[in-house]
Amino acid sequence: MKNYKIVVIFLGAFITNIAFAEEVEEIIVTSSYIDQTLSEIENPLHVVNGEEYLFGVTKFR
Repeated sequence: MKNYKIVVIFLGAFITNIAFAEEVEEIIVTSSYIDQTLSEIENPLHVVNGEEYLFGVTKFR
């Protein structure tokens, strides 16, 4: 009976972990070499959210 309780607790924890698992998103990072100092670059970082990515609305120059 003791082993049965341990198995039930283990399976309960395992099933709970699966139920709350989140999908992993792929993040693609690209860069290019710019022969400028950091102070010469206006905005060196640009964050694109999912909506901008889906609809192609970005501020890249």
